[in-house]
Amino acid sequence: MKTCFQRFCFQWSWTYGCTLALLLLHGGSGGFASGQEVASDQAAAAAADPPESEPSAAAQPADPLEQLRQQQLELAIAIAADFDSPAQQQAAQVVAQQEVVDARFDAPVRAALEHRKGSGSFADQSMVAAIRMLKHTTIAPKDQVTLLLDLLIARSLDETSQEGRGLREGRLINLPGISAMIVSRLTFLQKPLAEELETRLAEDEPPVVLCAAAGQTGEHGLALVPRLLEVAAESDDRYVKAAVFQAVERIFESDRPDRRAAQNVAAAKAAGRMRSADEQNALAAQAKISPQSFEYATRILKRNDSNGDGVLTQDEWSTMLVDPSPADTNQDGRITVEEYAAWMHRRSSR
Repeated sequence: MKTCFQRFCFQWSWTYGCTLALLLLHGGSGGFASGQEVASDQAAAAAADPPESEPSAAAQPADPLEQLRQQQLELAIAIAADFDSPAQQQAAQVVAQQEVVDARFDAPVRAALEHRKGSGSFADQSMVAAIRMLKHTTIAPKDQVTLLLDLLIARSLDETSQEGRGLREGRLINLPGISAMIVSRLTFLQKPLAEELETRLAEDEPPVVLCAAAGQTGEHGLALVPRLLEVAAESDDRYVKAAVFQAVERIFESDRPDRRAAQNVAAAKAAGRMRSADEQNALAAQAKISPQSFEYATRILKRNDSNGDGVLTQDEWSTMLVDPSPADTNQDGRITVEEYAAWMHRRSSR
């Protein structure tokens, strides 16, 4: 039985082999070419109609938690733009934390700030919310200044409130209510405020509140000073004169620190107390101190030199954590960088 089965398998395999050989001989190279053409056609079809596959990593949806956070932020923006919403303040806090700037705030902010312009009643939720949201709008800084100044003038026309009276007298410090918020916001818009006031102050008899607002322009208000002094000279109103005086004083005061620092630096250079890197290296070598130590001493002195004159005085070193008074070897009440570097070197060598 086993012999017959083996004979059958041998005959079947031999017959199959011969048949396959005949087919190959009959097709020749054309048979292989046909096979290649079929494979090529299949590849072309696959390219023309690719099978569905998994999306790439770039096409994958974002992290689900991040999607939820984005949706929550969108909801916060919508609520923050609705000044009548009971959750407006909480939504505005989320917007502030995320530092959102969005054009969807522009229209409601404009509408609230322009609402009932010229009337005496502005103390409402919408007005407060609009001023707080102003920095989150895409409204140009110049237009923000225009809105705020118009509102400030309108509030000064209220003859029934303490706030209106204070504005008419040119008092912008310690104001109650919404005017305090307006003045606070203007301090972040000093340059466009100065540019807008340059135009408005050129008019005849500008409102006293505009003269007072010039004091919020900082160093950008220096160009306004001549016109402000002209307004004060032309006016018989004591409040105009007082507002101009205080505004000009504030402008000069904001310019003094920078000017004083520049003068001190120039004086220090003239006195030889500020030296170049090459000069510092030469002094370090002369005192047998490493250039790194000398540079470090220079940084410490510069950090505590509040008036920028290139030396430390007693009132300046009194606030330092480590008392450097022993460095003042000549007892002249001033510590130079050479004295400070030498003192540090002596302490480290103990």
